[in-house]
Amino acid sequence: MGGGLQAHGDRAGTRALIEVLSLARHMNHEHLVASLAVALQAGALTADAVALEARKAEEADRSEPAAIARVSARRRAIG
Repeated sequence: MGGGLQAHGDRAGTRALIEVLSLARHMNHEHLVASLAVALQAGALTADAVALEARKAEEADRSEPAAIARVSARRRAIG
């Protein structure tokens, strides 16, 4: 996030970094780390961008098991 400090200035960059770190209180570590990488690649150097990407990762994880269960149920019904 050093680039974030330069993009926002020292004080604002430090505040943005603290906001990102505080997301760890409410979000899965793997989702947060992955969302940091996505946000940095996109040049989105805000805590809001990181939080959005982390929520998208959480939603994908939640919906994936449900989709697998539906396919398994269909296979059992057919087979």
